[in-house]
Amino acid sequence: MLSTFLSQVNWLAVVAATLAYFLVGALWYSPLMFAKAWVAMVPHPPTDADKKRMPLLFGITLVSNFASVFATAFLAWALAIGAVGAALKLGAFVSVCYCIAELSITMGYEKRPLKLWAIYAGYHLVGLCAAAIIIALWR
Repeated sequence: MLSTFLSQVNWLAVVAATLAYFLVGALWYSPLMFAKAWVAMVPHPPTDADKKRMPLLFGITLVSNFASVFATAFLAWALAIGAVGAALKLGAFVSVCYCIAELSITMGYEKRPLKLWAIYAGYHLVGLCAAAIIIALWR
C-alpha cells in the first residue's frame, strides 16, 4: 500500500502544503497574532543567542511540518479524500489525535498555562487543516 502511495503522491502538493503549514506558523507567532501572548508565557523567552539559532529552528520546523503533511497526504490518499469538508475533518482529526493529544500530555505534566496550550494547539489545528485542503484539492 505504501509503495503504491509513493508512486502516486503529488509531491508538489505535499511541498505546497508543507509551506502553507509553515507560513501559518509564521503568521501565528507574529506580532499580528499571538507573539506577545506567547512570549509572555514561555518559560524562557527568546534571547539574542536564541535568535542566532533561528535558521536551525526554522529548518527543524519545516522538516517536522513536512513529516506531518506527508502522513496527512497518505491518509487523504488512503481515504480518497478530495473535497474541502472532508479535508477539514481530516486536518482536524490528525491535529487533535496526534499533535494536540501529545501536546496536552507534555503541557499537563509541565503545568503550562491553558492559554499557551491553546496557542500551540490552534497553530497545529489551523496549519494541518490548511495542509489537508491543499492535499485534497490538488490531486
